[in-house]
Amino acid sequence: MKRFLACMLCTSVAVLSLITVYAQPPSETKPAVAQAGADAEVQAILRHYTEVYNKHDAKGLSEFWAEQGSSSDATGDRVVGRDAVRADFEATFKENPKSRLSVKLKNYRYIKPDLLSICGEATITGGTDDDVNVVNFTTLLMKHGEKWLVEESTESPVAVPSTPFDGLKELSWLVGTWKDDVEGINVTTEFKWSESKNFLLRKYTIESADDQTTQTGTQIIAWDPRSKGIRSWTFSQDGSFGEAAWSQSGSEWHVKFNHTNADGTLLSGMQILNKTGADTITVQVIGQEEDGEPQPNGQVIKMIRQAGAK
Repeated sequence: MKRFLACMLCTSVAVLSLITVYAQPPSETKPAVAQAGADAEVQAILRHYTEVYNKHDAKGLSEFWAEQGSSSDATGDRVVGRDAVRADFEATFKENPKSRLSVKLKNYRYIKPDLLSICGEATITGGTDDDVNVVNFTTLLMKHGEKWLVEESTESPVAVPSTPFDGLKELSWLVGTWKDDVEGINVTTEFKWSESKNFLLRKYTIESADDQTTQTGTQIIAWDPRSKGIRSWTFSQDGSFGEAAWSQSGSEWHVKFNHTNADGTLLSGMQILNKTGADTITVQVIGQEEDGEPQPNGQVIKMIRQAGAK
């Protein structure tokens, strides 16, 4: 059984019915401070779960469950009990030793002060860009003392976008011209739609302080109906090229890439794009390797949208 989320993440008919009943707007508006605290609590639960999953800690993941909590994957297979969940994760990580999880929160609801439902989308990537699995999830949690534990968690397949544009529209906020906020170098990036709006096109230019162009490149971003995810292909002026798989986690986009340098060396890692405001993005490369040798994480770069460039 390939239970990729099996904890905080999933969508069963029973739970979906529960969410449908209780997802109506509350009769009274909660204070903004209370709402902000609830948002932070839910995000913290998902963030902690994602961190434990990406460490491949099967025991740690099982401890998110209540003693008799259940988990159903997108195929309908179901396991019940913390020990069974742990065994299922152990089998999953043995079969998929390079799997990594990212999560996008869609909505949540405190049904009662001690009963919480969370709905979202989860993406699991494997060892290659083609190895991507995306599922919807709904999870029902009950508070035991100070800890939220999963009572029931289920997955369901994600609906396939009807057009490539629909698959890419969550990245439409990138359209415009951006500049890196760094000293000694001028980096300009432009995103625009292709004429058909089936692709996002990126062009970047890197200039030294004396305004001499040092490097240019292009990138094509597309919806891949086979992997049911977003992919991109990059081509640089120096002859280097690469490809990447994109997934969303909250306000962040994780871009897992493999890039062949002009000298033949292979560069891999993950670029994290964080939308920090309507006109600002931070970018950082982590987990980078060159020909299998670990490299230090890159610095956090701030990108600023240029006025009139939306």
